[in-house]
Amino acid sequence: MATVAILRTRNGVPESADSALLVVRNAVNFAVWGGGIVPPTSPGQYQQVIQLGAGTYTAEWTFSNTGYPDDQINRLFTLDPPAVMSDGVTLMAV
Repeated sequence: MATVAILRTRNGVPESADSALLVVRNAVNFAVWGGGIVPPTSPGQYQQVIQLGAGTYTAEWTFSNTGYPDDQINRLFTLDPPAVMSDGVTLMAV
């Protein structure tokens, strides 16, 4: 699971949009999550929990406000594979 989040500000102050659309694309530009509208969790703060594997992704946020052009913000991010943990020394290692 990964949390994709963004803080939207206007003149340095957190401000929510009328609507916020999120699309997540993988390294070959295929939409792996085109879920839709994300409601703010607090003024200007948006987040969505998504099931993603290791890889490089782009989060495409589109913010809409009545009477203004849409704001589009793209953010590149990478998820590393989980670290492999050993529970101790195996007989093969001895």
